[in-house]
Amino acid sequence: MFTPFDSLHITIKPKGAICNLSCKYCYYLRKKSLCNNTDFSINLKTYINLLENLKNFANRSSITWQGGEPTLRGLDFFYEAINYQKIHGIKIKNCFQTNGTNLNEEWVKFFKENDFLIGISLDGPKNLHEKNRVSVTHESYYDKIIENINLLKKYGVDFNILCTVNKENVRYPREVYEYFVNTLKVNFLQFIPIVQSEKGSGFNRENVLNPQSITPKEYEDFIISVFDLWYKKDVGKVSVQLFEVIMASWLGTEHGLCEFQKNCGQALLMEHNGDIYACDHFAEKDFLLGNINEKSLKELFDNKMFYDFRAYKRENVSKECIACKYFFICHGECPKNWIVRDKEGKRKNYLCESYKRIFDYTSDKLLALIKR
Repeated sequence: MFTPFDSLHITIKPKGAICNLSCKYCYYLRKKSLCNNTDFSINLKTYINLLENLKNFANRSSITWQGGEPTLRGLDFFYEAINYQKIHGIKIKNCFQTNGTNLNEEWVKFFKENDFLIGISLDGPKNLHEKNRVSVTHESYYDKIIENINLLKKYGVDFNILCTVNKENVRYPREVYEYFVNTLKVNFLQFIPIVQSEKGSGFNRENVLNPQSITPKEYEDFIISVFDLWYKKDVGKVSVQLFEVIMASWLGTEHGLCEFQKNCGQALLMEHNGDIYACDHFAEKDFLLGNINEKSLKELFDNKMFYDFRAYKRENVSKECIACKYFFICHGECPKNWIVRDKEGKRKNYLCESYKRIFDYTSDKLLALIKR
């Protein structure tokens, strides 16, 4: 029998994979084929069905509206969705991950009034950002994105920058970090390594990576350079997600980085039509739990595939990983990146060696901060 979660996070794709950008490293654009319809717009009934299930299913629930590009669903839908939450007293933390191109004053006021946390996808200064993040029409949206970041700051909306670390910006850690902190005056940063299989998502059995994927050494060098810059002058002023997670792990407290959790299965994906998948990075037919318009969450979760998915990381992590002194931090990272093998031939994380060196380099200094 399935036991309800203490906390549950669901990523919702209100416009499916539809986007006004065509980023070279995006794994989700090809997911249009998941759904047979051509509308790609979530309706209020589907969202209400999810909310009614969440109400008594988890002690704490959060939703990230993501894409594609979620603003393409239109602001009117979000007014209706949040209004339903309020009327029925359903407490959910709403996050919104956007490329920032379509925001305006009305969107930003809505975010502020409804306590949204916003993620803006930005890969650094214009010359680096636009190497990968290109519009469908080949227009430049960069100045508009910066204008909208300033709008978020003007209205006091909580937001962070999600920066992918890719082949174009990985050699410029100083330029990227100092641009965010000194030029844009941003205080919350996430650096996401691009490790992307050619097929897009799921288990990478072919061990073939997208050309924009970085090497472990590149990632290690980038993060250590960022750490030095941050540690020298920005401790207590700028939050870098990875460093916060490492400190939380040393303290034995919770953190929100999915990849470093002990088990999978607490960060689900709901497509616009109500289909629920075991994970955002496993949006494939093999990991489809069912549809929220046809079954309850309890029914969707109470099946062998989901049990197996939740147990996969715990039961298949290599002995080498378990024996590592830093296992308590990363727990083997995300299984989608298990594309190299240890000495016994067991799959382990592609970035394993870089994480070890990052933890080696940062831990003493982070522990010193904890003891202050």
